[in-house]
Amino acid sequence: MCDFLFIAASFFGYAKEIKASLEQRGRKVIWFEDRPATDTATKALLRLYPTLLAGKADRYFDHIIEQVRQQPIRDVLVIKGEALSIEAIRRLRKRCPMRASQSTFGTVIAICRKTASRKSRCLIVR
Repeated sequence: MCDFLFIAASFFGYAKEIKASLEQRGRKVIWFEDRPATDTATKALLRLYPTLLAGKADRYFDHIIEQVRQQPIRDVLVIKGEALSIEAIRRLRKRCPMRASQSTFGTVIAICRKTASRKSRCLIVR
């Protein structure tokens, strides 16, 4: 059973390193890519015309939600989340509610990404 949902891109092996570090600390981590596909065309479309892939991205995140639905997820960490919409975050939070006996910290979804103006923007949903 996994207790930590981790969504991040696999660039330069960082996601694997973060996952391994969390597992060394005793967490049972399940990791998914932060976008529905990792090919160059998908990456470019997500950055230039994200609305074109919104439906595909929503279906991808709904699939992730279904996969982790029965897991005792305590924490969620999203790094970058290029294809993750606010609505998908709300669905994730609704379907993976915090269970009172699991953690005193609660489930936190943190999304950090650069906006078109190159400034980092973070959204934290508790």
